[in-house]
Amino acid sequence: MGIGVMWLLERIDQLGSILAAANDMHMSYVKAIRMIKSLEKNLGKDIVVSRIGGRRGGGSYLTPFAYKFLRQYRQLEASIKKLSQKKFHQFLKGIK
Repeated sequence: MGIGVMWLLERIDQLGSILAAANDMHMSYVKAIRMIKSLEKNLGKDIVVSRIGGRRGGGSYLTPFAYKFLRQYRQLEASIKKLSQKKFHQFLKGIK
């Protein structure tokens, strides 16, 4: 799990398409699919649902679980950043 997967999911949510998200991030569609499938396998849950094209057009959207996962990941990321800054300030005080 890394930030690239998070960015991909956010782009899919914004653009409504795995292909559009992949293109926007300058990555291949195949790589984007691999990232999604790997995450889904590791979590044991669906993250992205895709609709096949046609008259009404295709597209992809995030599952409710994906939104919860994104929100909690961002909260984790913020708490890690805060802790890291605190530890760095403690480190600086120790070397003066």
